[in-house]
Amino acid sequence: MPENPSGTPAYPAARAFVVQLADPAPAGTDLAGRVEHVVSGRSGHFGSTAELVRFVDEVLRGEGNHEA
Repeated sequence: MPENPSGTPAYPAARAFVVQLADPAPAGTDLAGRVEHVVSGRSGHFGSTAELVRFVDEVLRGEGNHEA
């Protein structure tokens, strides 16, 4: 695994997510699917790129309540 200059892993598991995309995305959406945080198991559905980014941001900041 690549490391940062500090010697820590560049891709820590605490920041890992699995993203499943709807195929095809529903009409009127740019992106839709399901996302799960690997370490915590928190998951949710998203209907746009903005919703996906919001979920990831909330998980990494330790905020919000989503499906488990």
